[in-house]
Amino acid sequence: MTMRFRYSALRCGLLVVATMGCAESRGAQSEQLSFDRVEVVIGVPTTSILASDLDDDGRLDLLVAGAERVFALRGRGDGQFDVAPSFAAGEHPTDLAVADLDGDGLKDLAVANHETNYVTLLFGVPGGRFEPRAHSRFAVDVSPHPHAVHLQDVDADGHVDLFVDDRRRESIRLFRGIGDGTFSEATVIAVGGDPYRGMALADLNNDGRLDLVTPNPDHVSVLLGDGSGGFVQHAVLRPGFYPFSVTAADLNGDGFADLAAASGERVGSLVIWLGSADGSFRAAGRYDIAMGPTTITAEDLTGDGGAEVIVASYVGGEVAVLTGGDSPTLYRLEVEGSPYHVATGDFDGDGRMDFAIANDAAERITVFLSRH
Repeated sequence: MTMRFRYSALRCGLLVVATMGCAESRGAQSEQLSFDRVEVVIGVPTTSILASDLDDDGRLDLLVAGAERVFALRGRGDGQFDVAPSFAAGEHPTDLAVADLDGDGLKDLAVANHETNYVTLLFGVPGGRFEPRAHSRFAVDVSPHPHAVHLQDVDADGHVDLFVDDRRRESIRLFRGIGDGTFSEATVIAVGGDPYRGMALADLNNDGRLDLVTPNPDHVSVLLGDGSGGFVQHAVLRPGFYPFSVTAADLNGDGFADLAAASGERVGSLVIWLGSADGSFRAAGRYDIAMGPTTITAEDLTGDGGAEVIVASYVGGEVAVLTGGDSPTLYRLEVEGSPYHVATGDFDGDGRMDFAIANDAAERITVFLSRH
């Protein structure tokens, strides 16, 4: 089912322009975003979603977690998806990450299992499927349980490493990849607070090394990486609310990474910090969005070189899209249910980036295809 919709550039509550509240339009020269909406029935509520070409056919697929399983959605290349057979992913899957863990050229999967002491590792087989191995239930010893996972080679040894949040110990645990699908003992990265919903990894100061950003109870921690898996505290940013999720991307197209953070369930706020060449940040705006943001990400939807910030708010039933550039525009898109997690990619092959939303209170996901 495909539905076309477009929000007015001046209708307050659906579109907000300027730093706070409603203000004037960006002007006739600014192209407005619009989307086609595609609903894909999964059959269960879902809490995580990611995009990847699982079968190397040149079309992006989706992986969606829900009901102790992960569902593979095969992309047709036109924005439509076919639901393939699902596979077991451990108890309470809440976050997903994909990368080649064992060097065989196939994509593998890490699953954060809420209310457990483990992460599930699933290994790719030809055709875009996944299977468990003897060490698939990987104990991570975090407290109270894993909420978020991230896969990236942070020490430049050619092997993908695993990051998991460790809430009560106010840290991120880094498990270094061996290259055969197994990991070393954990290195504890103190982040100075409770990184409940995980982390963002990006090169924040253009030194070629990955840095770390985490949402903590009253601030955002910025840690600079040394290129070998070590991190040191660099900055503490205070948004004025409990930051539940963070993302890093170049939002204004100046070549430097910027940061965005969204609030937790009792507040509806989004704040932006713009980055500089030395890795410092300055506050650049706070925006009202629906209550209960759970996931935030950023992707260039307009192709202008500045990334748009996308936030799923499960309490308010909304997806917020803040355009990049020097004069941001905030779109607020209603989604029935509880939009919970965001994935991005060009799902219909038109050269424009799109996004998809997992829904924790509906048995379907929603794909937004850019039509600006």
